[in-house]
Amino acid sequence: MKILKMLEASDSNLEWFKDHLNYLKEKFDQNYVAIEEGGVIAFDKSMDHLIQKLKQLNKDPSKLFIQFVSKIKTVL
Repeated sequence: MKILKMLEASDSNLEWFKDHLNYLKEKFDQNYVAIEEGGVIAFDKSMDHLIQKLKQLNKDPSKLFIQFVSKIKTVL
C-alpha cells in the first residue's frame, strides 16, 4: 500500500511538472527543482546543493520528483 501511494504521488508530480513546464522554465531556468504535492519545495543550480537544502527541510530526496529545468532544448 505504501509503494502504491508513492507511485501515485510520483505520477501526480510528473503531471504537475508537465502542466507547469512553461512557468517552471521562466522562473527556474537552468536549475534543478524538487517537486512535492504539486509545487516546488526547493531549487538550485547544483544538484548537490539542492540535496543539502532538502535534507535541511527534513525531506528525503529519493522520495521526491527532481528535474532539471531549462529553456534550452536538449537532444539526447
